[in-house]
Amino acid sequence: MKSQHSFVNDISAVYYLFRRFFQPYSLAISVLVVLNVVTGILQAVLPLSIAPAVNIILGEQHPPAAVWNNITLDNLGPSIMAWLGYSSDNFFMVMVVVATLYVGVTFLVAALRTAAHVLSSWVTGTALADLIIALHAHILRLPLSFFYSKREGDVLSRFTSDTATTVNLLDGLIRGVLQSMIQAIFLFIILFRTDPYLSLATIGIGGGHFLITKVLGGWVRKRVKNVNVIYGRITGVLQESLQNIRVTKCFAAEPFDHDRLVREAQSVKKSLFHARIARFAEDPLRMIADALSVSAMLFLAYYAMNSGDLSKSGFGLFIFLTSRVVVPISEFSKHLLSIFAVAGSSDRILEFFGIKTSLLDGEKNAQKLQLAIRFEKVFFSHSQNAPILQAIDLEIKKGEKVAIVGPSGGGKSTLCDLLLRLHDPDSGRILFDNEDIRHFKRSSYIQHFGVVPQENLLLSSSVRENVLYGRPYDSKRFEHAIVTANAAEFIENLPRKEETLIGDRGVRLSGGQRQRLAIARAVYGQPEILILDEATSALDSVSERLVQEAIEKATKGMTTIVVAHRLSTVKNADKIVLIEDGQIAASGTHEELLSASKEYHNLCQLQFGEMG
Repeated sequence: MKSQHSFVNDISAVYYLFRRFFQPYSLAISVLVVLNVVTGILQAVLPLSIAPAVNIILGEQHPPAAVWNNITLDNLGPSIMAWLGYSSDNFFMVMVVVATLYVGVTFLVAALRTAAHVLSSWVTGTALADLIIALHAHILRLPLSFFYSKREGDVLSRFTSDTATTVNLLDGLIRGVLQSMIQAIFLFIILFRTDPYLSLATIGIGGGHFLITKVLGGWVRKRVKNVNVIYGRITGVLQESLQNIRVTKCFAAEPFDHDRLVREAQSVKKSLFHARIARFAEDPLRMIADALSVSAMLFLAYYAMNSGDLSKSGFGLFIFLTSRVVVPISEFSKHLLSIFAVAGSSDRILEFFGIKTSLLDGEKNAQKLQLAIRFEKVFFSHSQNAPILQAIDLEIKKGEKVAIVGPSGGGKSTLCDLLLRLHDPDSGRILFDNEDIRHFKRSSYIQHFGVVPQENLLLSSSVRENVLYGRPYDSKRFEHAIVTANAAEFIENLPRKEETLIGDRGVRLSGGQRQRLAIARAVYGQPEILILDEATSALDSVSERLVQEAIEKATKGMTTIVVAHRLSTVKNADKIVLIEDGQIAASGTHEELLSASKEYHNLCQLQFGEMG
């Protein structure tokens, strides 16, 4: 019962993917169906074209069928010659007709299969692109917590191996199932007209293939899914290896890094071995089933011939066609087994599509900030983990420079993420001029912010593309952004100026240059609120000075939120908020906190003893 329920679920999953990503191309698929139906019929007709030769070689003469309904394997040869207007007595003409029919039908089958393959390749490629695009659009709408819970390599593998496997197998099902089914039905009709009992016996014996499909289905599904899971892991290890290559070399940790990959590769080897054995196991089983089927039909047909129900030519053609009808039955059930392989890949894709975003878009457009941003009793945690932020009450007035300080892991960056609505609070609310930010369309709300993150990841593209980041190019705004960010001088010295490619993650730039480019990116959108998350934490003193100058120019007259470890960068803030263990421990100016907050005083002493 469980396996039956699982099979229904697998069919439903495959149907969902087919309907969503193949149905838009229904016209092309209709043509593809017609091509495959005609090809299936012609492939079934092909062995029948030798019937006139069988009759004349065996020396049997039967009257041709007067109407289509009277056709049997006994009179098929003479009927073909009569329809073509030739005598069945002329041996040479019979051979010419048979050769011409066989070659002509073969050419036609080849042409139709080529056309079907070309059309199928276009539909498959287009559907694959649609699937990747839809999957990417879907996960972009998910909150950051989703990405925190998934390994990057696993996510990437679903875009590569899982999508390609799913679409290619669906394409195989469209073509393979159709052709196999049409051949089997067409040949079965001919066999049935010759001897109904023998034909039903053929179907019954061929049914062993469906038993093989049922037995192997769950086995194949599980192992295909395991392979895809492990591919996700090895993709993650490879990605980390490339991203951390500098660290690896600095620590001479190449053997350690390689051993990690070796362990995952060994898992892939073992899993792939089991999956391929599972897929291959059906081949010898189906070969045996085919042999048993043909052998059984040989004895049944021999009995029918001795009983006078079949002529010698009918016996020969029946055995020949029986072997041909068993093949499409075998292929049909083999393609049904592919459903389980598709399910192994589609499960991982549907898992993502099944995740719904908790960040529902509001209906209002956010206007410019007039008064203040307020956090009211905000609590937040990731899933069921311990709370990250607790009972946060905070007001940030328009035009204020507010610094968020405190020990690592206290929740400083999370507070900014909530303000940007990358997450929603578990309870409490965040107000933007007395309006809950959940009521805004996020696209209209986020345009009021510019963000310079601590770890600034740049695109492997030009300087200009990294500043624009998908926004329309405006030369005056671009010039203002790079001047404000103290980036104009170094950009001018680059080989192709703003068109210079900066390499993967901006490796061709220094840390200070990358950070100034990030500031230019944030300023280009002309935001009214700037969030700086540890913008100078990883820079040398010279780069820090240039970036700090850029920050001072960029934040002039703006509402600014600065997350900082280095207290020297925030001493002049209008308000400093100390966060410890997810709670606001103190708030005020630098001088107020020095005298009123022991925790802040201790932080200052750790960094600048003279400030105590």
